[in-house]
Amino acid sequence: MGDEERKPVPFKSEAFTPMQQIFNRLRDYFATGPSEVFQLEWPARVLDKGTYDYIGSDGIDAQQVKPQTVADAEFRLSNDLMTLGNISAGPNGSKLSQVYEQILFNLVPTTSGSNPNLEKLHIDQDKINDWLLEEVADWEPPREDLLADIPSDYDEHKPPPPAAAKPIEGGKTENTIDDAFDSPLRTISRVDLYQKILDVYESQRFRWATFKVKARPNDMTKAMPAEIDNYNRLLSTYAPIVDARLEGIWTLLVVRGQYHRVRYFLGLIDVGSASESLLKAKENLRASVMRSIDDSEDIYPVIFSPSTWAKSLSTAFKPEDLLTSETLIREELMEKQKERAILLEQLNIFKAAEQDVEALERKVEEARTSFLQTRDAMLENYSDAAINAIEMYFDVQARNSDKGKGITVAEDVERGDLNGALEVMNQKPLTTEQFAKLKDMQAKCIKNQSALQSASEALARASLAAAMGRASDTKTVVATMQERITSLTIDINYIVKILESSENPLGVDVHVPDPDATVPEGSPEGTTAATTKILPKPTSLPARVVPTQPVLPRQEQFASVWQEVVWKLDTATTWKNSMASAFQSHMDWSVDFFFGSASGSEDKQESHKSASSLALSSEISLGFRAMKVVVGRPWFDGSVLRRTEDYYRTLSTPISAMDPDAVVKALNPETGDHNLVAKKLGPAWNSLLPSYPTAFIVAKDIHLVLRSNQDWDSSQVDDLHRSMSAGGGFLCFSVSKSESSEEHRTAAAVAHRGEYLSIRIPAPQIIGWCQELTPKDASQAAYTQVKDSSLGRGTDPTPLPNPPGPPIGA
Repeated sequence: MGDEERKPVPFKSEAFTPMQQIFNRLRDYFATGPSEVFQLEWPARVLDKGTYDYIGSDGIDAQQVKPQTVADAEFRLSNDLMTLGNISAGPNGSKLSQVYEQILFNLVPTTSGSNPNLEKLHIDQDKINDWLLEEVADWEPPREDLLADIPSDYDEHKPPPPAAAKPIEGGKTENTIDDAFDSPLRTISRVDLYQKILDVYESQRFRWATFKVKARPNDMTKAMPAEIDNYNRLLSTYAPIVDARLEGIWTLLVVRGQYHRVRYFLGLIDVGSASESLLKAKENLRASVMRSIDDSEDIYPVIFSPSTWAKSLSTAFKPEDLLTSETLIREELMEKQKERAILLEQLNIFKAAEQDVEALERKVEEARTSFLQTRDAMLENYSDAAINAIEMYFDVQARNSDKGKGITVAEDVERGDLNGALEVMNQKPLTTEQFAKLKDMQAKCIKNQSALQSASEALARASLAAAMGRASDTKTVVATMQERITSLTIDINYIVKILESSENPLGVDVHVPDPDATVPEGSPEGTTAATTKILPKPTSLPARVVPTQPVLPRQEQFASVWQEVVWKLDTATTWKNSMASAFQSHMDWSVDFFFGSASGSEDKQESHKSASSLALSSEISLGFRAMKVVVGRPWFDGSVLRRTEDYYRTLSTPISAMDPDAVVKALNPETGDHNLVAKKLGPAWNSLLPSYPTAFIVAKDIHLVLRSNQDWDSSQVDDLHRSMSAGGGFLCFSVSKSESSEEHRTAAAVAHRGEYLSIRIPAPQIIGWCQELTPKDASQAAYTQVKDSSLGRGTDPTPLPNPPGPPIGA
C-alpha cells in the first residue's frame, strides 16, 4: 500500500468529533505497519495490577519465574478476538488459539495443477539421490591423537583421545589407505563416507577446543601472571601445529569425502515445502499447549514486552491530587464508616453463636481483653466517626498554630466548632467537662485509636477463625465480610488522606489562631488584638487552584516505558448535538461522551444531565501516559497464513475475504458514515480470522481540562462526580477503582472553578489494540492429487516391496 493511503487524515473541526480526533492520533502514534490497523476499545478496559504483576518480572528470567496464574491471565487477555472496525466494544467471543488451530488442521497441502519446474526438480533429485547412495570403496580417516605432542604437564586438561579403529583380520586396523584397496569387498555409500570423515574432523575440532578451555586459568582476574603467561605460550607454540593437523583432515574430507559436491547436491534436495511448514506449525502448537489452572481450556505461552508492563501500572497521582468536592468526599466517608460498623456488628453476631473451641476461644478472649483495655483508655466510648472528626479538627488547629506552642483559641469557641462538626456527622455534642478532658488527652488520641483499630482487627480475625472451626457453612460468608471490612478500612484511610490536603475538611466554620491579628487604629486603650480567625465552611469548590491545562504527575519509576501524550482537541458546533445521549451505538461515530453506568435509572438520568451540560464545552485539553505492550506468541506462525495458495481448505468459510489495503480504505473514518463502513467490511466480518491482535495500548494518569463558554454549575459537577464514581467514563476512558490495591482507591476526581472543569482518572486501562490484518485467503477451491511422477515411480509404477514380517491380514 502506498504512503498516500497511510497519510493521516487532516483535522477538520466541521468533520471530526473529539472521539474521531483521539482515534486518528492514537492510530498515527501506534499503528505504523502497512498491514496494521488501530482499533479503539470503547469503553476502555480497566486493568487490575494485582492480576498481572509478579516478583521477578524485571529480571532477565522473567518468563521462567512467571507464576502460572499470571500466565493464564496474560493468555486470556491476549487471546480474545474483536470484530474488525475502528471501535470495538470488546471481545466478540472468538479465541485466537482456537481459530488458529481450526485453520491449521483444515488446510491440506497441494499444488496448483501441473508445475513443470517442480517436475524437473524431482527428476534431478532422483539422480542426485542415486549418486549419493552409490557404493564406493570404504576408507577410514586417521584417528591419531592430535594433542600427543603437547607436554605432559597439561595431560589433566586433555580430553580422552578418539576411539581406536575397529581391528580387521591380519592384525591391521582400518586406519590406513591401503586397507581400502586390500579389501575391495568393503564398500560404503558416498554420503556415508562423507559423513564418516566429517564426524572425525568435527570430533577432533571439538577436542582441541575443549582442551583450550580446560587449560585456561579458571579466573583470569585472580590468576598469577606466570599462569597467564604459560597459557599464552602454550597457545602461541602448539596452536599452529594442531591447526595444521586439522587442516590435513579437512583436506581428506574435501578430496575423499567430496565435501563441496555433496553439499551442493544436498542443497538441491533439502528444499522445504508448504506441507513441511504446515507440519512444523502443528508441532509447535502441540508442543506449547498447557492446561489452565481451572482445567477449563487449553492455554499457550505468551510473551509481553516490556515484561515489567504490569509492575508500572500504579498511578502516579497522589491522594491530594484527587481532591474533588469536599461535600461529596465527606458523604462518601460517612457511608463507608456506617457500612464498616454494620459489618463489624454482623461479625460479632456470628461470634456469639459459636460453640466451644478451646484453642480459638483463648485467642478471642485475648483479643477482647485488648479491645476493652484500649476502649477504656479512649474517651468515653467515642465511635470511629467521632474520633475521625476529632482528629481532623485538631489537625486543622495544629497546622494553624505556631510550632511548639499550644492552641490559643478560646475553649468555648473550640468546643462550639467541634460540636458543629460532630453534628454534621450525626454525633452527640461534647460537654464542657468532656472537652476539657479531650484537650488534655489530645496527644494520646491518635495512638489509642491505632491500638483500638489493631485490637478490633485481631478480635475480628480470631472470631473468624473460631467460626470457621465450628461451622463450615459460614466460612464463605465470614470470609466475604472480612474482605469487605478490609477494603472499607483502606478506603476510609485513603479518604482521610485526601481530606487532609484541604484547608478545612470538617464541613463547618472553625476558629483557629490568627498570628497576624493586630489592634485596629483608634481603638480604646486596653483593647487586645483578636486571637482567632474563622476558616469558613468549605463549598463544593476545592481550596486548591484548578489547572487550566492538563498536568501529569511525576513518574518516579519505569518512566522509560511510558510516553507522555498531551493534546488539545479541535472543537466546533457541528458535533455538539450528538452529546445529547450517552447511550448510542458504540459503532456510531456520532458518539462523543460516555457517562454513568447502566445499573439504574437514576444513573442514566444523571448521565443525560451531565452530557447535556458538557455540550457547552468549546475547548478540550487532554493529557495521559501511554504504553504499547507487544504480544509475542512463539506457537503462532503467521507465515502459514501468507502462503494459502499452496493449500486446499476443507472449511467453507474463508480465512480472510479481503485484502489488507481494502480493509484500511474501508476503515478510513474520513466520511464518518458507519453504514458505509459496515457495508464495505461485510466480507471481512464473515471470515474466520480477518485480523489478530499484536499489541495493546495502556493509558493511565489521565487528566482532562474542559473550558466552557460559561461558568460550571456546582450541582452539575457533583452529579458528574457521583455518576463517574459509580462507573462509566469520559470520552474513551473508563473510571474504576481497585478493591485490592492501596494505591488505587479513587475512580475519578472532578473539580471546577469558573469556566474550567478538571477531570483526573488514575485507573490504568486498555484504550486500544493494534491489529495485524490477515492476507486475503488464496487457498485452492479443489484438491489436486499427487502425481506418480512426484514419487519417482513413472506412469506405470512397480509394486513396492512388502515390509518384513508376516503378510498383512495373516
